[in-house]
Amino acid sequence: MKNQKLLVIFMIVLEIIMISLISSWMRYTTDLEEDQDSASDLEKISSFGNINDLMVVVVLGFGIIMLSYRNYGLSTMGYILLIVSFCVPFSIILNVFWYQVSIRDVRVYRIDLSIFIESMFATLTVMICFRALLGKVTPFLLFLVSIFEIFFYSLNVYVSSFELEIFDLGKSMNVHLFAGCFSITVSLIYTMSNKAIYTAYKKQVSDHISETITLLGTFLLWIYLPGANGSLAQNTGFYRSIINSVMSLISSTVVTFLLSGFFNNGKFTIKDVRNGTIVGGIAIGSVAHLYLTPIVSMGIGGVASLISFFSMNMFCGWYEKRLNIKDTSEIFSLNIIPGFVSGLSSIIVSAIASKYDSKYSDQFFKYFPQGNDQWKFQAGGLFFTIGIAIFGGGFCGLCIKLFNFPAPKEPFNDEENWNESNSTLKERDDSDLELKRQNFNISARDNFNFKLKTPMQSEDDDEKISSDSD
Repeated sequence: MKNQKLLVIFMIVLEIIMISLISSWMRYTTDLEEDQDSASDLEKISSFGNINDLMVVVVLGFGIIMLSYRNYGLSTMGYILLIVSFCVPFSIILNVFWYQVSIRDVRVYRIDLSIFIESMFATLTVMICFRALLGKVTPFLLFLVSIFEIFFYSLNVYVSSFELEIFDLGKSMNVHLFAGCFSITVSLIYTMSNKAIYTAYKKQVSDHISETITLLGTFLLWIYLPGANGSLAQNTGFYRSIINSVMSLISSTVVTFLLSGFFNNGKFTIKDVRNGTIVGGIAIGSVAHLYLTPIVSMGIGGVASLISFFSMNMFCGWYEKRLNIKDTSEIFSLNIIPGFVSGLSSIIVSAIASKYDSKYSDQFFKYFPQGNDQWKFQAGGLFFTIGIAIFGGGFCGLCIKLFNFPAPKEPFNDEENWNESNSTLKERDDSDLELKRQNFNISARDNFNFKLKTPMQSEDDDEKISSDSD
């Protein structure tokens, strides 16, 4: 209850500050203030479609994919709405602040849809971090971490875009790589010495229904990631982003199913399919708007899914045991690996590109602001992103440790922060009781050399198992 009151007070203070800054700093653009048609109406409609795709990715895609825990669904979806509603205006304020730093002037900022797209990308970094802290922290700490993360994210974007002038329209480096490194670092520092959270995690279970629901999140990401990758692209760059992203997604999906079936005796695992099929859409993000051939797009998606598969099934288990940290949603494989692959792809593509290439002709410096030296700046942006993410995540984690913020009394449980009806609680208790009964039956049969009965077996199969054992 104390944490909830602290959260309410914290939100009220922040909202007052943000409202004051927005009212004094920002106005709509002239086109939005005037009720008249213009030649850019079609472009505005297209921009709305772009931000709509991105909102589906942020709110639904990454929201539903986190619903694997049976007792934490309300918190997962509910906090996403709350955090998105806070992070978008907060990110707009920071975007305006860094813009004014770049021009060395303070003036009223005219906002349009492009700044909302940038703010949704910033919010996506928080959603990725939310996946690493899922069930481990209180709502108050979620807000505190989101403030730190958006600040360091906006600083990284300022350095990358205004100082280094790198290209990353799909935000694979600035969002996925940054958020992955930041969230893993925060989670490591916060949970490393907290045995209760790690123990509570090991008691969590997911059933067939919750795992199936998470695949719906994968489907939404698969469909809407191409549009999100092209949300900041212009003219034909938008269409190239769509095509290249789809080709990369197709490749990563095929490679994931092949690897999962090959290494699991012809069967597929939900973890592989849920994550590996969409890494192609993330890995292509930084270069999706460029002139790529279909085989290059498919190659990027295939390589990303290949590395992601082996890291998820081999490396992740190793560092979880060594560091006593649970990568709750396979962030290392789903965000860090494809984000890094995307950064490497941008280095290679910019190193190969030439101003004498007929595809770019007189638009070469539009795509590569630093000319033939662009690959050096892409490399600098890649490693700066990793460095500032680890530094920011470490700073945030140490602040949480220093002030000794309390952990949730019941990790991975909705009941601590949500009022549920008696019927809902009864259904959950009955479901938990049935799950325990099934686990007991399976354990008993295993001890007495019985063949295990799966949930899909019929009663006739059960009788057959008993007769075989006799």
